[in-house]
Parts: sequence; C-alpha cells; structure tokens
Amino acid sequence: MTIPPIREKIIQQNSTNASYQRGQYYYDSGAVISLWQRGQNLQALVYGS
Repeated sequence: MTIPPIREKIIQQNSTNASYQRGQYYYDSGAVISLWQRGQNLQALVYGS
C-alpha cells in the first residue's frame, strides 16, 4: 500500500500553532539535518539540544 506524501497543510492541521512555528523556525534556520516519513508520521533529526 502506498501512502501519499504528507503536505504542509496537513502538518499545520495536525499540530498546534506553537509546535508548527517552532518546526518552521528549525527548518528555516537550517537546523533540520534530515526528515523522513515513517507510515503516517514525520520524523526529523535536528541540530541543537
């Protein structure tokens, strides 16, 4: 079974505004090392603590 790619709108709809904004900040600042989809979940490896 092929799962369609997760779109940005879906991420926004399924996260709090604060969580989405924090993730967007990490991405925009270059802190995201890698991002992958596992089933219907997104996982990321980021720089920082």
